[in-house]
Amino acid sequence: MNSYYTCTFFDHENNEIIGFCTNYACSQNPQFCLKCLQDRHKNHVQDCNDFRQFQDLLRCNLKNNQKALDELNQIYNQIKQEYEFHNKVLAGEISKLQQLIEIFNQKQYYEIKQFLGSGLSLIQNNNQHVLAFSQKIEKTFKGIQKPTFNESVIQRPQQQLIIDKEKAEQDLKQGWKLWDQQSFQEALFFFNESLKNNPHQDQVYIWKARTLNKLGQFIEAAQTCDIAIQINPQNDCAYSTKASSLYSQGKIEEALICCDKAIKMNPKNEMVYTTKGLALGNLGRTQEELMCYEKAIEINKYNETPYINKSRALNRLGQFKEAIICCNEVLKINPQLHQALSIKGIALLELKQYKEAFKSLDKAYSISKNLDYLVIKADALFEQGQKELSKQCFNEALKKGYHDKQYIQKRLNQLC
Repeated sequence: MNSYYTCTFFDHENNEIIGFCTNYACSQNPQFCLKCLQDRHKNHVQDCNDFRQFQDLLRCNLKNNQKALDELNQIYNQIKQEYEFHNKVLAGEISKLQQLIEIFNQKQYYEIKQFLGSGLSLIQNNNQHVLAFSQKIEKTFKGIQKPTFNESVIQRPQQQLIIDKEKAEQDLKQGWKLWDQQSFQEALFFFNESLKNNPHQDQVYIWKARTLNKLGQFIEAAQTCDIAIQINPQNDCAYSTKASSLYSQGKIEEALICCDKAIKMNPKNEMVYTTKGLALGNLGRTQEELMCYEKAIEINKYNETPYINKSRALNRLGQFKEAIICCNEVLKINPQLHQALSIKGIALLELKQYKEAFKSLDKAYSISKNLDYLVIKADALFEQGQKELSKQCFNEALKKGYHDKQYIQKRLNQLC
């Protein structure tokens, strides 16, 4: 089934979409499956119409408009007949007046005397035909009824919307607080609450989209960005956040289009340069990728993310010394940044500076407890022939639940 017609929420994804919500105050996606109706739209089910209801409404409006068109055609025909009658009469009188003028010019008094009866009435004419025609039109149009169209088909009922800006602001601040604590599911709840109290906040939709990105719900995040763009088409953050969602879905070209739109609106948006760099790197355009990270660093030298991405790109290019320099720069900003320590450790391994490499990897592991760092160290020890130390690291990773047990078991078998 086409993905456009199936639900995207992770607990009931691929369920068939059965209708749309028309409640203006609802902050959820308007399309819904049966489970969405029960869970996400349960407080305003009366405003949720399935496709059959929409079709019935449309058929009803079609019938009404066809009837109105028939009536309009009847009115047109009546006016046309009236117009043709008065037009013919007036054309005849104009011809008679032209003849009378010519008779007077030629001083044909006998003809004047014969024509005087009808000519006098022409001279005294007071636009009675125009007046009669106008009155007929006015009378006809008074009988016209305005075609009826059920606006609920295309517009959410605004009368149901109750704005509470103060409560919306409180919920937003609570969402920010939870975001900073990386409690993303809880933050999402408060962003939704904020939108219920004031659904016109494009910035809150952007925060909701960022949270959905963190939760891996990339399709819904992109859809949420679209709502923010509808509210404020000039919000560059909506485009940059959508670009991140699209990139995470593997829609690289679409992500780049959004990045360029955001940059055009705001060339100082550091976030979008980082996303654009990732997209370009995915396409193998590494030099352009590096330029994007450098631009992001130029805008905000305290933003850690572009340093991390730049050092990874340099490692891919085999520019290990440059990668180490980049890592050292960001470690001055945050000495506890485990990503930078691990990337630096990998670069040092490539340069065969094992002692410094292990020191960097050990520190990264002690900070984050990321078992990948332990396995990288174990692999390096394996390649050096330090089998006992390598075995210890592999066993520790296995004991602590490393995700790829098959790989570790293969390595341990090689050490036997």
